[in-house]
Amino acid sequence: MLLVGLTTHRLWRTFRRCATCAALALSVVGASAALAQDAGVYTVAGVEVDATGENDVAAKEAGVAEAKRTAFRRLFERLTIERDADRLPQIEPDRLERLIRDVTFEEEKFGGGRYLAELTVRFQEDAVSRLMQRDGIAYAKTRSRPLVVAPVYEPSGGAPTLWSGANPWLDAWLAEAAPGGLVPVIAPLGDLGDIGAIDAQGALAGDSEALAALAARYGAGGAVVAHAREGAGAGLSISIAVSAPGWPPVSTVIGVDPPPAESLEARAKEGEEPPDVEEATRADAVARVVDVLEEAWTRENLLRYDLGGTVLAMTAPIAGLDDLVAVERALEGAPPVRSATLIRTTITEAAFDVEYVGDIYQLQTALLQRGLTIALSEDAASWTLRRTDAQ
Repeated sequence: MLLVGLTTHRLWRTFRRCATCAALALSVVGASAALAQDAGVYTVAGVEVDATGENDVAAKEAGVAEAKRTAFRRLFERLTIERDADRLPQIEPDRLERLIRDVTFEEEKFGGGRYLAELTVRFQEDAVSRLMQRDGIAYAKTRSRPLVVAPVYEPSGGAPTLWSGANPWLDAWLAEAAPGGLVPVIAPLGDLGDIGAIDAQGALAGDSEALAALAARYGAGGAVVAHAREGAGAGLSISIAVSAPGWPPVSTVIGVDPPPAESLEARAKEGEEPPDVEEATRADAVARVVDVLEEAWTRENLLRYDLGGTVLAMTAPIAGLDDLVAVERALEGAPPVRSATLIRTTITEAAFDVEYVGDIYQLQTALLQRGLTIALSEDAASWTLRRTDAQ
């Protein structure tokens, strides 16, 4: 009864504080398919606007223009690694407009020459790619399959906890909006299924089978253990470890200090109290963990599209037209692939010439995210493509 009570309490708090996250977790099969689409990579949400001007119209024009520049900077940081941050292209407003597909507005408020809003800016992938290639900037386009987080919390002087009792670290993940970058992260509900899949000790030990079971519950490609320890004051020390096929080794520790008082006041929405310092620290820690994951993934999948490509002969076993179409679509959608030319087909096999940029490991990673594996044939004359759902 205690276990059920804890789970019910967790579920109620989860639905009350983050109904969107709960809905996502309860529809993971559909969400997994949606996350396979790359369109979200070029969508920058949550760009806040607070601008003033001679009148409401002038305030809106200035605020929206600045928000578009902010959105482009965030997109650039998403696609590149930290060392290239100073290579952000400086482009004129009319050129920036040609990169943007559309803009949506939420929570608009006018009055007294002040404009408040929250914008979502969607960029055109082809136009952004041409700009990056023109400037010779290496960037990543391959999106990771989603990771589900196992947020282990260790209070000062207490034992690590994952699902049982209060876990404010799990609450912080549930409260944050799902990131729209190259690494989608899912916050688990902490329900009976999660409890049965893995516990805190298994997560900290890196139990690959248990972590795979947790990932499978959410249709994810793997799991990330984020072990948060309370430090001095409200600070946190967080160990991060990823367990997912196709991922580079990620095992690191970061420290997150409490935000200063003026930062807390700035975060408060109009008419609301500033957030609690510990709650704000955990929110910052969630963002830092996502940043670490994004940087590791991007660094591993950086591609120079302005350089020459490599052509490989590949064959794929097929059982019919559906198999052929699925393989073709997966190849065409993999970011390193420049072209995939169908050379011949038989009743049981299709042969392709595939031109790609980057190295073979980046190609393997990109194809794995799209449901294909590749392996060198026994005679080393070609590579064999296989659908992962057919193995």
